[in-house]
Formats: sequence, structure tokens, C-alpha cells
Amino acid sequence: MLAGLSLITSHTKAYAQSQTNCPMASSNRNGVVNGPIVCDGEKGVLNTSGGGSKIEIKMDMSKHSGKEAVKITGPGTNITIMKSLKVKVTKWSGKGSVIKVEKGGELTLKGEVDVEGVVGTGKVIEVDGGMVVLGEGVGKIEGKGSGEVMLVNNGGTLMMMGKSAITIKGSGGKGVYMGSTEKLVMMRNVTFEGVTEGININGGRRSGAANVMGMGLGMELGGTTMTVKNSGSGVVGIKVEDTGTINATVMGLKIVGDRSGGSKGVEFIGTGGSKGTLMLNMVEIEGFETGVEATAGTLKMMGGAITVKENGGKGYGLNMQGEANAELMRTRIVGGGSNSTGVVMESEGVLMLNMVNISDVKMGVSASNGKLVMMGGTAITVKENGTGLEVKGEANATMMGGWITVTSGGTGLSVSGKADATLMGGTKIKGTDGKGYGVIMEGGTVKMDMVGISGFEKGVEVTNGTVTMMGTTITVKGDGKGTGYGVGVGVSGGVVTMMGGWIMGSGTGKGTGVYVGSGGEMVMTSVRISGFEKGVSVSKGKLVMNMGSITIKEGAGNYGVGVWGKATATLMGTAITVKGDGKGTGYGVKMMGGTVEMTSVDVSGVKMGVYVGGGTLKMNMGKIEFTSGVGNGYGVGVGVSGGSAELMRTEIVGKGGGTGVYMGSEGVLKMDGVGIEGVKTGVSVEKGKLVMKGGWIKGMGGKGVVMGSGTVTMMERVWISNVEKGVEAMGTGTLKMMGNSTIIFTGDYGVKVGGTATAHLTDVMIRGMGGQGTGKYGVIMEGGTVTMNMVGISDVAMGVHAKSGKLVMNMGKIEFTSGAGNGYGVGVGVSGMASVELMRTEIVGDGKGGRVRG
Repeated sequence: MLAGLSLITSHTKAYAQSQTNCPMASSNRNGVVNGPIVCDGEKGVLNTSGGGSKIEIKMDMSKHSGKEAVKITGPGTNITIMKSLKVKVTKWSGKGSVIKVEKGGELTLKGEVDVEGVVGTGKVIEVDGGMVVLGEGVGKIEGKGSGEVMLVNNGGTLMMMGKSAITIKGSGGKGVYMGSTEKLVMMRNVTFEGVTEGININGGRRSGAANVMGMGLGMELGGTTMTVKNSGSGVVGIKVEDTGTINATVMGLKIVGDRSGGSKGVEFIGTGGSKGTLMLNMVEIEGFETGVEATAGTLKMMGGAITVKENGGKGYGLNMQGEANAELMRTRIVGGGSNSTGVVMESEGVLMLNMVNISDVKMGVSASNGKLVMMGGTAITVKENGTGLEVKGEANATMMGGWITVTSGGTGLSVSGKADATLMGGTKIKGTDGKGYGVIMEGGTVKMDMVGISGFEKGVEVTNGTVTMMGTTITVKGDGKGTGYGVGVGVSGGVVTMMGGWIMGSGTGKGTGVYVGSGGEMVMTSVRISGFEKGVSVSKGKLVMNMGSITIKEGAGNYGVGVWGKATATLMGTAITVKGDGKGTGYGVKMMGGTVEMTSVDVSGVKMGVYVGGGTLKMNMGKIEFTSGVGNGYGVGVGVSGGSAELMRTEIVGKGGGTGVYMGSEGVLKMDGVGIEGVKTGVSVEKGKLVMKGGWIKGMGGKGVVMGSGTVTMMERVWISNVEKGVEAMGTGTLKMMGNSTIIFTGDYGVKVGGTATAHLTDVMIRGMGGQGTGKYGVIMEGGTVTMNMVGISDVAMGVHAKSGKLVMNMGKIEFTSGAGNGYGVGVGVSGMASVELMRTEIVGDGKGGRVRG
């Protein structure tokens, strides 16, 4: 209660007798005014004829129906009440106000105001077009009725000035009720008690443009705090209604709630989607379950802050509903509790966040409707397992620049339903501990241009919808702890297109750059993948990679591209390599099923270039460089599970060891124009079918072709050179070589056949290296069957040596150099197990040795 002035109106005075009791009101000897005080045109300080420290008015409302205890009316009327004012009414009618200031009048109260006996919807103060100033001495205004404590109407002004706080206390109604053209100036801290709404601004009271201002200048310009207290739920600090006809501004004010359930700092409601405006300028809001809620009109918030107080697991900084539009600039939203939300966008309108900072929330921004635009470095920081930006339903969201920071297992961006999200302009999505997801896509459309995603276990996870990334960098962490295996982009549904950018692994590098499964589709152009054990893994669905590169970490089971099941993968102009000590580890491409097509793909630094354990491989105009390590590496291998491969104009290069092409299954391998060099063994076939058309094998010693079982066919100018041993068929298979093909060897033999193998040579040249008979045997047989047509053998010591098996040679030529004199053209073993048939064959020696030895 404020000390100073008290009005008590007696029922013994008639209202007409009080028309002239201002500024000196008649009172009894106890200082009691027994009727209304009316001031019309007067100026000065109100006093009573009885003197005393207070003014008391006592009124019987049955005799003064519809009258006010104090009424200031008429242009130029300016009254100041220095003393305390006490008003006590009896038989209150439930209507009207205790103090009323009409248009043109001014009233300044500098003492305490105490009102008793007001019931119903009665008001303590009504500013009806005039102006009321509540000065320093007014510490409390209390209304006992259910209506508003104070009403400001018809363009009136209410000012609260002073250094000490003032309390506005009601009984369940509104603290201050304002119309559409009024002004409220608070230059001192104000506490609203016992009200459901601290301030209500109702634009429907009058039409036209409004200019309603709540200016919080505060004590000595230190800022003004407005506190709302109520033991019940649903308290509102400031409510603005009927936005179709209002233009309201609240400025420089701190609004504090009592943390009750359902409470709102500012509620903005009305009927027109973009009609009406509420401006919150340098306003701070705290202690409410919902900071600001808007359902219609346009909300603008410049500067200031909203601090959410979670209640019952709920708490919202800004809640957009209905048809509301809003723009926030340089505003901070701070969460409270463990489950609060910074912004909820469910309106059909537009929400713009410019240089907004949202922090300490479980959900940063959740949009399910309308259009959301974030710009100017807007930053979102969420708690453990939280989500930075959620876009769902039919919402449209755009983020230009700014940051989303996620702590411990949360998600940066989540998109679902038919929503559309666009991130651009250097937007950053960052995790803090290598857990959680950068982006989860469950439906709709996502576009990311020059976006950075880092610090998560999984960068982008797509189960449905369409994702397009341009110039985006994704860095994930896989440290082997817990699940611990990072995935840059995971696609188990939907379509993902990525143009340019990086996908990188950090930490220990466990995990996979890109995973495609369950029918998803991933298309990459000029994307660089590095720092993972596995570059790309496709178990189901479709992968297309155009240009770009894959660099994997060294490790025995690591691979650049892995394909399983019925998946398809297409690679064009892509480079696949291993970063390590250069000894060669892992696979360039590992196939266990599906279909892979590679064009102009380069594979290097691996132990196994391409492994086909199942499915179908087509490789054209590529290059495979492998390092055999302990010697069992290979360029292309068709493994034990089968599969088929077709290589065209492809180069396979070893570093002095390993095998160029290895077949260990019943699969099929076709090579057209393939060059193999720098290897210990050019082609090794244990099972299956191999067809080599054209091309070359240029070894580093070792063997050109080794066949166990299966079928090997070489045709159309196959060239084998720089090998110690040319072609070997020692198992049960069938070897065919034809079409002007050549074998140049430096060691034991050009062709060796044994076991039950069959060899057919047609139009083949077999030559020892150097022209000095450095090749020992042109053809050596230890079993099996050999048929040679138009075969030329030269520069050997022994042309053909048949220990066992069957040899048929037709229209051939053997030129040998005997060296020390023990050479020969054709030799048949002494065991009698060999059968040799020569037809139209020419044998030419050097004048030494023998032509045929048996």
C-alpha cells in the first residue's frame, strides 16, 4: 500500500454538491470527503478543507450510481494529489471506476492509493483519453473486483514514474487494459499480482492505426522490469488482441513470470493473417512456459531476449500458430529445463530469424507449417540428444549462413513429411563429441549449398525424400567406441545428389564414407571421400559416382567401393587409392554381388585392385596399380563365389610382385585390349572361364599365364613378354591361344602343358628372348594334349619337348639354337608316354644339335 492520500466518500453528500470541491475538497473535521470529487478546468494540488496527512473519500454507491470517487474532466485540467488517497465505497454497483481522467485532463498521484469495497468488474483507475501519472509515492494500486485494475482508453496515457517499484494487484482480471490508440510508459519496476494478464492491449476497441507503447526506461535509465505473479496457471505478461486494427509497440522492458504452468510472456492473437503489428523492441522475457506466442498479424522483435522456464516437460521461446507472421532480429532465446524448445513454427505465415541466437534447448527450431527463413548468422545450440532444426509436415525452411551446434548424440537437421529445407551460404552443422547425426532425412526435400557438417558419428542419414548437396563438406568421427563407426552419408531410401565437396572421416577413421542400402540412390559428381576404412558401400539400391576421388585408410579388409546383393554402382573418371606406407593394403573395389560399371577409373596403392566375389563387373579405359605386399596381391580377382567381369582397354600395373588377373571361381572374365605389366604372374586361372582379346602381359620375370582348371582363351594379337615362363596349363582345363598372338620369354619355357589339360595354339609366335637361344624350351609337355597350328617357335634351345601326353603340330616352324650342341627341334621323352604328330612343319637349327630327338 502506498502512504499519503486516502479518499472515503460518504453517502450523506449529494454528487451535485461536489461539483465545485476542487482543488480544495470540502471534508468533515476528520478529513473525510462524503462524495465524489470532480475537477473540471482546475489546476493545482488537491487538498481537503479539514487538512491532515491524507485524503479520504467515503461513498454510498446507491446514492451516487455511476459516479467516480475522483473525476478529472475538461481540457486543461491538471491536478496533482500529493497525499495518500483512500477510497471506501459501499453498495458497489459492479460497474464504472474509482478514479477517472477524461480527455484533456491530467492527474498525477504521488501518494499511496487504497481502494476498498469495489467488487464485480470495477476498475481502480480509468484513463479515458486523459493522462495519469503514478509518481514515486504510489507503491501499490489494488483492485478488489474481477475486472481490470486500470483501464486506458480513447487515446489516453498512463505513466508510472519513480525510482521504487510499484505493485498492481487484482483479483483474477487484468492489470492494465488498453485500447488501440493508447500509451503506457513505465519508468519504474512494476509487479502485477493476482491477475491473469499483466497488460492487455485490445485493438478491437477502436479501429484504425494504433500506436500503443510500453516504454521500459526504468530507474535512472537502468531498465524496467515488469513482473507478473499469480498462483494459478495460464498467466500472460502482455496480451495483444484483435490484430486486424492494431499497431502496438513494447520497448525497453523486461517481462518476468512466476514460472507457472501454461504461462506466456507475450501473447499476440487476432483475426488477420498479416494485419496488425506488434513490435517488441529491446524486450527481455523470462520465467514463462512460453516466451512469446503469436496466432495472427505480424510480430517483430528487435534485440532483447527470451528465457524459457520449462514446466511439466514443456517450454517454448516463440510459438507461432494460426496465420501469424514474425520477424526476430538480434534476439536471444535461452532454454530452461531438459525439454524446452526455442521456436515452434506451426503458422501458415512467414517467420524470419535474423541474427538470432538460440541456446540451451532440447529442440532449437521446429517448423511444421508455413515458411521459415533464418539468416544473418543465426545460431542454434541444443542439449544432449536434442535437435537443432526440425522441418516436417508441409513447412518450408531456409537457412542462410549461421550455425547449428549439437551436444552428445543429437541431430543437427531433421526433415520429414512433405517439408522442404534449404541450407546455404556457409551454414555449419557441428557436433561436439562425435555422436549423433548431422542430418536425418525421412521425407520431403533438402538442398544444401556450401554447408559444413562435422563432429558427428553419422553425417547425413536418408531414409526417404530427395537430398541435393553442392559444395558441401561432411566430416564424421569413428573412434571404435560403442557403435563407433562413422558414416558420412547413409542412404537407405530416397535419392541423394551431391556435387562437389568432401566426405571425410576423422579420429581413428573407422566407418564408411557413403553407405547405400534398402533401395536408396546416391549420385555424386566431383566428390572427394577420404579418411575411412571403407569409401563407399552399396548393399542395395543404386550408386553413381562421376569423377571425384576415394582415399581409404590402410588395412587388410578396407576397400574403396564395396557392392553386395542386387545393388548397382556406376563409376566414371573416379580415382580410388589407399593412404598408408605404400606397402599396399585393402581393395580398390570389392564385389560380392550386384552390378558395377567403371569407366576411366584409376585404382592405386591397394593390395587387391578389383575383387569380384559375385555379381557383374564392367571396366572400361581404367587403370589399376597395386602393390602385392607379401606377394599375393592382384589387379583383378574373380573369387571363390563366382561372378563375371569384363575389362576393356584397361591397364593393370604391379610393382614387381603379385598377379595381374586372378580367377579362383567358376565365374567368367572377359578382357579386351587389357594391358598387364610389372607383375610376377600376368594371369592365373584356377577355375572359371577367361577370354583375353588383344592386350598384353609384360611381366617382371615370373609367368605370363597360369591355368589350373577352367578355360582360358587368348585371341587377336595377345602379347606376352618379359616373363621367365610364358603360358602354363597344368591342371584339367583348356587353354586356347590364337590370332597372331606372341609369347616372348627369358627362362624355362614358352608353353608348358601337364596333367590332363588341353592346349590349342593357332597362329602363335613363341620366342626366347635375345636371339641367342636364351629360352630353354619353346613348348614342354608333361601330360595333356597340345594342338598347334601355324605356330612359330624361335630363339630357343629346345623347340618342343614332349615327356608325356599328345602333341599335334601342323604347318608350324621351329628354329632353335643348340648352344653347346645338345639342342633340338622336337624331343620325345624316353618313357614312351608321349605321342607326337608333326604335319607340314619346318624345323631349322644352327648347324649343331639334332632336329628330332627321341
